Amino acid sequence: APEMKASPTARPRSLITGQRMEKIEWGPNWEEILGGEFAKRSRDRNFDDIQKDMYAEYENTFIMFQSDNGAEGWPIDGGADPKATDEANAAPEVYAKLGTDQVKRLQYGLRWAEVSAAPFRNVKGASHEGSVSTPLIVKLPGQNARQAILRDYTYVTDNTATFLALAGIEAPRRPAGPDPDPATGRDRNQGKVVYGTRNVYPVSGSSLLPLLQGAPIAQRGLPAADESYGRGYVFSTDGRWKAVWTEPPQGPVDGHWQLYDLRTDRGENHDVASSHPDIVAQLVQRWNGYMTQVGGVEPLRPAGFY
Repeated sequence: APEMKASPTARPRSLITGQRMEKIEWGPNWEEILGGEFAKRSRDRNFDDIQKDMYAEYENTFIMFQSDNGAEGWPIDGGADPKATDEANAAPEVYAKLGTDQVKRLQYGLRWAEVSAAPFRNVKGASHEGSVSTPLIVKLPGQNARQAILRDYTYVTDNTATFLALAGIEAPRRPAGPDPDPATGRDRNQGKVVYGTRNVYPVSGSSLLPLLQGAPIAQRGLPAADESYGRGYVFSTDGRWKAVWTEPPQGPVDGHWQLYDLRTDRGENHDVASSHPDIVAQLVQRWNGYMTQVGGVEPLRPAGFY
C-alpha cells in the first residue's frame, strides 16, 4: 500500500470556498499531528498497516475483511433534487463540525447512494442486493499468492461456521431442554441447542474453508433470510432464487412478494414472481419457518398485502 504522509503545514480547506477552516476546539492542532500518528488515525483506510503490525503471526493467521452492508442513502428524499442535499451537506459550517457530536458524518442522499451501489438495486435499509450484498477479502494461513476472485453464493452466517472449523470446534447440535415462559407458555428454548452452560441458537451457516481451498461449499439446509424495517428477503438454499417483500409504494402496489433469478439478473431488474408461483410459495413458506424459528415479530401490514 502507498505510504501515507501528512504535510506539517497543511490545514483542512473548505471544498466549497477554498478558504482555510477553523480547527475544531478539541484535540491537538493539525500541525502537531506527525505523519506516523496521522497514519495510525487513518488505519481504517490502510489495511496493509494492520497486516504489518501482526507480521510475527502472519503465516499462522486467518484474515477476513468484510465491509458493512449497503450504501447509506439518508436522508431518504424520495427522489427529490439531490442538489438540496448536496448544498446542505457541503456548507463550510458543516465541514468545520465534521467528526464532532454535531456532525458525525456527511450524508449524500438517496440518489448518490444508488450510484455507489451500482450495478445493484437500492441502498442500505432495503432488501435488494444494493443493501445486502457486500465484498469479502480472505487470506488463508500460509497463503502468499493472490487467488482468483470467487463469486459463489455465501452468507454472513457462514462466517461463524468457518471460524469454528478453523479452530477445530464442532458446532453444537444437542437440543436444549424446554423452558416455558410463565406468562405465555411459549418455550423460550425453541430451536436452541446446548453450548457449554448456555442455550444458544444453532450455527446455521456452512464453513467457507472448502470453497476457499478449491472444493464446493456444502449446501445449507436452512434458508438465508433477514428483514430490515419489515422488508423481508429469503434465498433458496443454492442462492439462485431470491424472494423480496417491500412495502408499497416502494414495492409493488399490490404488495406481492417479488422473485428474482440472481444467476441471470443480479441487478434485480425483472420480477419473475408471476412466472414461478411455485418457487414463490416455497420461499415464503421458508420465510415463515425462519421467522418462527428465530422468534421474529413482523410489523402489521395493510389488509390484502403479504
